[in-house]
Amino acid sequence: MAYDAPLGEEIVQESSNAGQFYRSNDPANVYYKVYDSISGQYIWQKTDDFLRSLYANPNAVKAIKQQLGYDIIDGSINPDFLKDVEKVQGTLSSTNQRLEKIGEGGWSLFSYLNQTKTGKGGVTSTATVTDKNRAAQELLDTAKDYLGSGIALNKADIKSYVNELNALERKRPTISKTGETIAGGLTADEKEQLALKYIGKYVTAEGIKNVGGALGSNYRTINALAGNYGVQLDKAALRNLVFDSVSSKNGLENVQTKINNLAKVKYRALTPYLDQGLTVKDIANEYVAKKAQLLELNPAAIRIDADPDIQSALTGEALVPLYQFEKSLRKNPQWQYTNNAREEASNYALTILQDFGLM
Repeated sequence: MAYDAPLGEEIVQESSNAGQFYRSNDPANVYYKVYDSISGQYIWQKTDDFLRSLYANPNAVKAIKQQLGYDIIDGSINPDFLKDVEKVQGTLSSTNQRLEKIGEGGWSLFSYLNQTKTGKGGVTSTATVTDKNRAAQELLDTAKDYLGSGIALNKADIKSYVNELNALERKRPTISKTGETIAGGLTADEKEQLALKYIGKYVTAEGIKNVGGALGSNYRTINALAGNYGVQLDKAALRNLVFDSVSSKNGLENVQTKINNLAKVKYRALTPYLDQGLTVKDIANEYVAKKAQLLELNPAAIRIDADPDIQSALTGEALVPLYQFEKSLRKNPQWQYTNNAREEASNYALTILQDFGLM
């Protein structure tokens, strides 16, 4: 049982149903504690009066439904709604055995969503719960930041996000003692990661290359990074790395380190050079240029992560010398069809004729 004396010296006893009280001068009736926005004071209302005031004020009903997160905001009253009101009123009334405002501007649950509870030793626990409309807008803003414009989130996902966020906020209050924060509730990064969990549903392995915002920017950065390090990534792996890159402040740097390490495993002979800040592409450029020149190819069409000649030169226990690489290219079937091969053959034949004195 909890006791309170909000009106003078009158003794008030809380019933077994939280939020309902018996007054010493009228023990036969059940009362609620209600904030009167006109007088600016708390008053006692009998159950019938309490409910009658709701029926007479449809705008108050709408305000309560909005605060409670109802999908349909109207002035109608049904038994389920009354149960919700009584449940919240009970929570408000029993907090710290003291009165809680239901809102100076009418029926607002702001004080309930931001209630502070003080325990032993001066430790204070404050649960700050984001307003549902504000939380929904924050999700939409985050989606725009990460995906760019043109991708619409459905209402069911928005509602699920808001509910999960509010539930986490209630479980993670800010804990403080004598003005010092001991534990600080949900962080901005944690809220952002929760939003990304829902945003990620709209980004497929195939479609991530087409999104805008931060995810699109990081996709292009990581895709280019993998190319520079000669690392092949399938679409699913690339998508995962893109989301890893926004998982923390150092996310993109961590992804770069991961790709660098993958390159060291694949190109073991290049590890000393990679440790000095070079990329696989920096080292491969000379080999690419030599193949393009010898086989008369467009160097831009030679992919270092897929070309068999380049891979053979770079992925062994030791780096293949350039002269040996050039020699191996002459065994490539493409070589015989090049002007270089014909010219070399012609020069060879001319040399033979000259050696025999036939020219």
